[in-house]
Amino acid sequence: MAAHELDPLREKIQFIRKLDSPPPFQYASLDSFPSSAERPLISKWATLRDACMERERAVNPIPANASPLAETVIRKEMAFGSEAEAKVSELVVSLYQQKLTYGEFAQRRYAVGKAAVDASEKYREARMLQDQDHQLQAQQLASQQFANSMNAWANYMQAVNARQPQTVRLTSLGVHCTSTSLGSTVSTNCN
Repeated sequence: MAAHELDPLREKIQFIRKLDSPPPFQYASLDSFPSSAERPLISKWATLRDACMERERAVNPIPANASPLAETVIRKEMAFGSEAEAKVSELVVSLYQQKLTYGEFAQRRYAVGKAAVDASEKYREARMLQDQDHQLQAQQLASQQFANSMNAWANYMQAVNARQPQTVRLTSLGVHCTSTSLGSTVSTNCN
């Protein structure tokens, strides 16, 4: 992103990153809220980000010769990423509203991206199973684990939305983790 007017934010927000890349310490530890001068820059970045995602969605990644099953699988894998990007958009709004510090934004952005990438990988791995019943079961498990993460995310966002601006800092956040077991698989979600 080459918009030079956003330069004041470059040391606070990692503009270009992979969904599952953990934020560098510089971003994850930043325990400050956006200033009134930074809020219009966050708005500008959000607008550019939305336009970029819209252009990305305009590209059809499904090969013309894809079977109906392959098309379904590709669309499902894309849905994980789209859901994560929608959740990041919620985070951007909360950052703009000064309900998140830059560090909490970076950490939560990573958490939702990692959940999407993990779900997509598990879904893809399930396709490799020879037994269709096991394949379907593994795909359903990947989808369910992602849905569980998104439910935990909804609870987190509800708490964020209830905050008054500039009231909760990284040092006051407690981490609460829950684990669920399904067969030999354990899924852990932390809020």
